[in-house]
Amino acid sequence: MNLEIQDGGDAAVILTPDQRLRVFVSSTLQELLDERIAVRSGIEALGLAPVMFEQGARPYPPRQLYRAYLAQSHVFVGLYWQNYGWIAPDEAVSGLEDEYQLSGDLPKLIYVKKAKDRDERLKGLLERIRDDDHVSYKTFASVRELRALLKNDLALLLSERFTVRNAPPPEKPHAASRDELPWPPTPMIGREHDRDNLVRLILRADVRLVTLTGTGGIGKTRLALDLAHRLKGEFADGVYFVALAAISDPDLVANTVARSIGAFEVEGRSALDACKAALREQRALLVLDNFEQVLGATSVIAELLAALPALKVLVTSRTPLNLSGEWDYPIPPLSLPNRDATTSLPALSAFEAVNLFVARARSVRPDFALTQENAADIAAITWRLEGLPLAIELAAARMRVMSAPTLLARLENRLDLLTGGYSDLPQRQRTLRDTIDWSFNLLTPDERQFFICLGVFVGGFSLEAVKAVCADKSDDDVFELIQSLADKSLVTLSDDDQRFGMLETVREFAGEKLVARGHENELRQKHADHFLSLVEKASVLMHGSDQLHWLSVVERDYTNIRGAIDWLLNKGDLETVSRFGSALWYFWYVRGHTSEGLAWMERALAGAHSRFSKARILLAASVMLGRQGQHEKSLDYVEQSLPILCEMNESEMRIFAHVTEAFAASGLSQPARVRTALNESLALAESSRMDWIIPYILANLARLEVSIGAYDKALEFAEQAQSRQLAVGDPSIAAFALISLATIRLIRREPDLAAGHFSEGFKFARTTDNPNLTASSLEGLFAVAEMRGQHANAARLWGMAQRLRETVSVPLLPMEDRLYTPMVADARLALGDTAFTSALGEGRTMNVGHALELISTQAA
Repeated sequence: MNLEIQDGGDAAVILTPDQRLRVFVSSTLQELLDERIAVRSGIEALGLAPVMFEQGARPYPPRQLYRAYLAQSHVFVGLYWQNYGWIAPDEAVSGLEDEYQLSGDLPKLIYVKKAKDRDERLKGLLERIRDDDHVSYKTFASVRELRALLKNDLALLLSERFTVRNAPPPEKPHAASRDELPWPPTPMIGREHDRDNLVRLILRADVRLVTLTGTGGIGKTRLALDLAHRLKGEFADGVYFVALAAISDPDLVANTVARSIGAFEVEGRSALDACKAALREQRALLVLDNFEQVLGATSVIAELLAALPALKVLVTSRTPLNLSGEWDYPIPPLSLPNRDATTSLPALSAFEAVNLFVARARSVRPDFALTQENAADIAAITWRLEGLPLAIELAAARMRVMSAPTLLARLENRLDLLTGGYSDLPQRQRTLRDTIDWSFNLLTPDERQFFICLGVFVGGFSLEAVKAVCADKSDDDVFELIQSLADKSLVTLSDDDQRFGMLETVREFAGEKLVARGHENELRQKHADHFLSLVEKASVLMHGSDQLHWLSVVERDYTNIRGAIDWLLNKGDLETVSRFGSALWYFWYVRGHTSEGLAWMERALAGAHSRFSKARILLAASVMLGRQGQHEKSLDYVEQSLPILCEMNESEMRIFAHVTEAFAASGLSQPARVRTALNESLALAESSRMDWIIPYILANLARLEVSIGAYDKALEFAEQAQSRQLAVGDPSIAAFALISLATIRLIRREPDLAAGHFSEGFKFARTTDNPNLTASSLEGLFAVAEMRGQHANAARLWGMAQRLRETVSVPLLPMEDRLYTPMVADARLALGDTAFTSALGEGRTMNVGHALELISTQAA
């Protein structure tokens, strides 16, 4: 399927189906905050991607940054009111006007807020905009009016200018995570021969594992991403991209793969088993990027390939994996001219290295071109850089301030001085390191210090994190430093709310400088302090209507959190590690990081001396153990922690301890102890005003009453839980309370009441991406359909739930198993084996949209 953007001329922009239309929003940041929020929500409501700079970054983003964002956008939206905007030093116009001028031929929707007074320069700009026949120009008085105008105009624009071409429906629905392949910020140049060879190789029936090998900076990741996008149509169940650059522990590879493919580890099942379940019977391609630092995890790949005959794996690594059946494909440098090659323009234009240099130089100097005058110098530069893409990009970034002869002279002199590098690295890796070092030495002292500090981060980082760890400076100064490093290709920019990153090779270089300068411990302490503050804040705010947001906040920086915990453990700061555990246990529990969380806590427990730290570590570990079904050990850890928590008068942690005790005792069939523990936790929660956990405790009391046959008492507790959760707003607890109430309604043979509760529970479970609760709600709706005699729909719903349970390896609880198993047999008998099997198969292939359609028929 292609999406064609009709622009009224001969040219058209073609997007692949995976790209969302990007809407660039231009406005001043301070005076139109409410309007910006409304515009963002309106754009997202139409399934489009807003591109905007949020308040607090700086008075106005630098020209190079918003120019890059505009170049990747498809629609321009301008919001104007009273202020003309900030004019940067050495600029003639404000960023507001400059953005409009740079928007070129993009479709433009302009909205002007009514005002009594405006800056004179803004008046002049608006007059020019109003006179443009190709612009939609409207005024508004309120946020509500603006939202309505925007949504109507965008919908009309989509229908008139954006048309879907050749778009047959997909043969098989895919989960969203399978389609969210990252896109490189710039197009790949060259590699056509390698790309074609690799496509043929990967599609061969006898090839299941291909490894792209080569030195750092050779372009392995870029080529792998290009292949992933090109091969999506060849793999019916999708292509998954797993970035491993941020981890160094081989034991974390299975967890990272599981997260990337949407699998979850649960009781008694490892992350690797969850991956096998998620990919079972799927024709899929798994792309594992930057495997060289986790070579100890090659057994993960071997086990996946052995268990999943339809799976293929593409790996990027600096060295081969040495696995049976591996096809090693060394990535060569880009084609480049010989040292004494002809310098004619047609001849040079045939070389990939030259084309890459010219393209990247043009991105920082739009008027740059390959000419007869600079041809010899450019040929020499690419030859000196040996056709290494990263080295070429770093050098090309200097063309902003240098001519080609000056660049060549600096490059040659520098490389002559740096001839050895690290003796255990291949020659091209030494050259790459020398090139980064050369770029580093061209930085100002402030830029060098700032660049070195960024080496403390693992994965991406936000402006807020950089300010907290690296600089006691204003937003403007920090942003200028980041932008300067981005201009020199040492920092990468993202459109994800001002988030930044570094290429892994560059980050490693910064990390080495960090160690050499002797400030590593000071900066790592700041790094740990910042991310501890982040997770402690998130742990408080995670139990409300913003739960998904705060889960995502922690997930986004989880590689940094991992790095901080690891450093603290090596340092022996177990007090701080225990605080991380107390703040992260709920995140670990909900997002399926139980093995990893338990490993951190067990490691900390071995050296803990402070009684309070030990109690916190024991409690966090007991939660993870219970999730994994290790109930005896979980109960032992709770029993060790409770006396200390009572002594410390830690009522909040005692509540968690008693809830964990109840869960473990339930797993060990000790109902009397379950009741005592839940009553203790309920009393403490009410006296401590911890309202968010009370519905969860009440729902568990309801389930306890069901287990002993006291259904009236169970209903009383379940209704209290449902009533109390309405005031709390925690979607996970809301889903659990509603499903518990609905299950009791089923047991009481009240399907109409059960249907509404299960449907509502399903929506809450989907909000938090909780697979266990999603499956539970689908199973309940299966039972509702079966009670109503809707046997085919019942089978479809059961098929959806069954597929989800297999994916996450979560078994039915005994209460549900006793309730649903006879109903499955009844549905099979009513339909007959053939029709039942067919409907069950349909359900196993249905997506969430189909589920919602079926659910709507149950909630009568």
